[in-house]
Amino acid sequence: ITAIERLCAGTDLAIEIFEQVVVFAQATVEVLLGEGCFAVIIIVAALSFFPAQALGPIADYLSF
Repeated sequence: ITAIERLCAGTDLAIEIFEQVVVFAQATVEVLLGEGCFAVIIIVAALSFFPAQALGPIADYLSF
């Protein structure tokens, strides 16, 4: 009976660790998606705000 109780306790611990990993992974994905969406919004806003002639020298400087 002691071995069965140890096995069940180990299984409960493994399930608890797995649940914590899943929650952490979900939070990480949500943060990455939020940052990606924010970056796209900033890029689209910048491209619509700056004229194309002003973006040419900036792109030339960043290409090095």
